[in-house]
Amino acid sequence: MDPATIAWGVIVWPAVYIGWSIYKKYKAEKEEKESEDKK
Repeated sequence: MDPATIAWGVIVWPAVYIGWSIYKKYKAEKEEKESEDKK
């Protein structure tokens, strides 16, 4: 494996995973707020 592939696996994947989980959490909280406002 070349260094670029290793860097991709070590740096990019964790960043994508963390970003995705934060995004899902934020989206869920936002939807909860909106459904509360409608009541």
